[in-house]
Amino acid sequence: MSEVDSFQVRVKKAVKGNYQSCMWRSMQSIALYEADRCLTHRYPQLRPFQMKFALFATAVDLLETLDFLDYYDRQEIMFRRKALKDPLTPDVAWRRMTMISREINETILPKAKELIENDDNSEKSHGEICALLLQSMYQENNENSQSKPHPPMWEFNNNNHAFTVFRIYFRGAAEDPNIFPATPPKVVEVPTKKPPNLQGPNNVKGGGDFPLSSVAQFDDSAVLTEEQRQHFVDEGYLHVKQVVPAKLVHAALGAINAALCKPGGNVEVDDDGTRYCPGVGGSDAILNLLKHSKVWTLAQRLLGKGNISDVQRGQIALRPPNPALIAAGGPENKDGSLSPTQWHIDGMGKNDHPPFSLLVGVTLSDALQPNCGNFGVFPNSHKKLLPLLKEKVESGSSWYSNENSTEKPAFHNGVQVLAEAGDAVLVHNLTAHRAVPNASHAIRYQVYFRLKHKDHARNIENGSLLDDLFVEFEGLSKD
Repeated sequence: MSEVDSFQVRVKKAVKGNYQSCMWRSMQSIALYEADRCLTHRYPQLRPFQMKFALFATAVDLLETLDFLDYYDRQEIMFRRKALKDPLTPDVAWRRMTMISREINETILPKAKELIENDDNSEKSHGEICALLLQSMYQENNENSQSKPHPPMWEFNNNNHAFTVFRIYFRGAAEDPNIFPATPPKVVEVPTKKPPNLQGPNNVKGGGDFPLSSVAQFDDSAVLTEEQRQHFVDEGYLHVKQVVPAKLVHAALGAINAALCKPGGNVEVDDDGTRYCPGVGGSDAILNLLKHSKVWTLAQRLLGKGNISDVQRGQIALRPPNPALIAAGGPENKDGSLSPTQWHIDGMGKNDHPPFSLLVGVTLSDALQPNCGNFGVFPNSHKKLLPLLKEKVESGSSWYSNENSTEKPAFHNGVQVLAEAGDAVLVHNLTAHRAVPNASHAIRYQVYFRLKHKDHARNIENGSLLDDLFVEFEGLSKD
């Protein structure tokens, strides 16, 4: 049975079903070109800003239909500049789309016609013409390489981003008359008024509480089940498995380990213990764990889409091996129970509200048995701590000073989360938790992000945080 011609089939053949990072701009051009084909009949009914919005959104939807791409691949393809990892905007996407046809018509087609009109090439297939054309372009751009074949991935050089569009959509020197019909994955709803950020949030200066744009980064496929949502409400935390791609985990580990091998890789700080890898927490390698994985969307499933203030850094939390515990028999020597009073909530020593809404922990190394530096959590403690916090804040009395204070309520249900690299925990800001000692031989690698609802300061001021445990978790009621 012959394969049905489609966008997905042709793109997969063009890249041999294997996306590589160097292909990002070519793949972007393909998505924009096909999105433009899908929208040609709609353009007359749309205003200019709506056309740009529809083109961008349709390109994103088309990438979702390519099964050889993962979530991070799709995000990378829609970068404006890969080195800076800034998202493409509808305005720039429109300009780039108009350049594709111009590039094909002015640069590629004249060379293709010259080759096709050569009698020696009259019987050659489109694929063979593409190979000859690519080699000719390579030699033209590399005068010292006249006898050398072009590198295997040269087609996907940034300067050649329109070539793969030509390969897919043309036959000879004209568009393929038998091309598959242009069908958008879904009809995009366009805004009725011009959005203020059509040119993108990268134009906004400062404003630490400016919420990130969710257009390019919200993953509709990342959802929480009803059971998971209820677990978060009841227990105050959620363990989600394999939501961070291995390539992001490895990049973060590489950045951390490189910093650890340099002078000043860890710094003793009086109030906070040891601070690891100063400066690395704000690097792309760390922030990508949150912003370019499903974790970013899952957090919005709790706090509400578009409600998270920008996150500038993560906390690198390493748990080194404890030689005494190793000598005593290692992880198996303890039963995994947690001291009922040895816990904390962030900001506890400052006698005030927690300074954020949701704690997110991303696991970078396996902790698949207890006592390996695991994240320890005390389920349901958030419901018991809210009235205590309200009493302390309203009376101005002292809150518990630190994790070792024995005056705190005793929670006898502590759990050590058994996590694999790429897992994440989402924790309510009032859920008691702690780091577990590490009796294993390996460092435990973890990164924490503290996410703040964009209205957090206002909710503190109006007192709603002391009355409603889930006032900032709008996603629980909107999804």
